[in-house]
Amino acid sequence: MATFIVRVELHATPDYTHPHYEQLHTAIEKAGFTRKLHPDAGSYQLQTGTYKMESDHSLETVLDLAKKATDSVDTNNSVIAMEMEKYAWVGPKA
Repeated sequence: MATFIVRVELHATPDYTHPHYEQLHTAIEKAGFTRKLHPDAGSYQLQTGTYKMESDHSLETVLDLAKKATDSVDTNNSVIAMEMEKYAWVGPKA
């Protein structure tokens, strides 16, 4: 199983606290993504517009899932997906 990180930006919504981002969180979580990392030390909240998925899907399928979920909120967006082998994190616990 691979770990993927997806980053989404809604171009018509420059403020990350805008209600569209709350709608995005809901839509993308329904597609199987999460906003949290779960390293050994605890659970960490990812930045707004950043999501994680653990899956056997291909990178292209993960990107497609994220894009479809994002388009359901706002079609003026950018989405990037990355397959991660390792990651390290510093930030506040969720």
